[in-house]
Amino acid sequence: GVDQTTDFENYILSFADEGVFQAVIDENTTEGMWSVGISSSRELELVLDLGEVAPLGELSDSWVVKSLTDNSIELIDVSGGDGSVETLVIQRVE
Repeated sequence: GVDQTTDFENYILSFADEGVFQAVIDENTTEGMWSVGISSSRELELVLDLGEVAPLGELSDSWVVKSLTDNSIELIDVSGGDGSVETLVIQRVE
């Protein structure tokens, strides 16, 4: 797959109460929603909805939680079309 890290590396992501999700870069804030559930394959999943505007629209999906620590979460999304796998790693910044 294509490494899109540079598209997102300067964003600060915030998961707030009530399912509110924010992505901030420079002085621009995009709000969306987040939720947690169980996928059809009975795996823990994180659902992000930030709309369709690039590049954040790329994150709007149901992501399966592959690993979770106090400082990071690794998520994957398997394409229903060609079976390709996208990986998203979110790290805590102090």
